[in-house]
Amino acid sequence: MPSLPGAPVAFWPAGPGGPSLVLPLPVRDRDHVLHWHAWRRHHQAAATACHQQRHHRHDQP
Repeated sequence: MPSLPGAPVAFWPAGPGGPSLVLPLPVRDRDHVLHWHAWRRHHQAAATACHQQRHHRHDQP
C-alpha cells in the first residue's frame, strides 16, 4: 500500500495463512473530518433517494 514517507501506520502481523496488513492511521484534522462528514451525508442522501425511487418504480403496476 503506498503511503507518504514517515506517515504513521498501523501494522497487523501475518496470521496463519494470511499476509500482514499495513494501513495508514486515520486523518483527524478538523477540515478533513468536516469534509468527510459532509461528503458522507451527501452520498447517503443521494443513495436513499435512489433506493426510494427504485422501490417506487418496482411497486408500480
